[in-house]
Amino acid sequence: MSLIKSGVHDGVLIALVSEGRLTNEATLKQLGTDLVKLAAGCAEKKMLVNFEPVKFMSSAMLGQLVVLHKKCKELEVNLRFCGIIPDIMQVFSLTRLDKLFQINATEAEAMGAFNPKPGWFG
Repeated sequence: MSLIKSGVHDGVLIALVSEGRLTNEATLKQLGTDLVKLAAGCAEKKMLVNFEPVKFMSSAMLGQLVVLHKKCKELEVNLRFCGIIPDIMQVFSLTRLDKLFQINATEAEAMGAFNPKPGWFG
């Protein structure tokens, strides 16, 4: 069973993490591997990982996300996260990962950040 539902929308590869609790080591490794594979095949060069269904995430998952971030940098894929609940966001803040990752509250906000509308001067 896949832990990710993915598809392309408006030129962005969206990966929805469908597992509510990210604690099992085997699950975390599989999820990390699947996300890196998606990034490697991301022709759009824009990838959004939506964590909306996730209610709990172990610290080991943070390591998987750092690996994904490094891989996306290598591949020149613009990576964003969204849908992170406040409890998990607090862990991102404490570990300063909120400074490393580009995080938006909602999928719509993230999509807007990928494809900004030109302003007065653009």
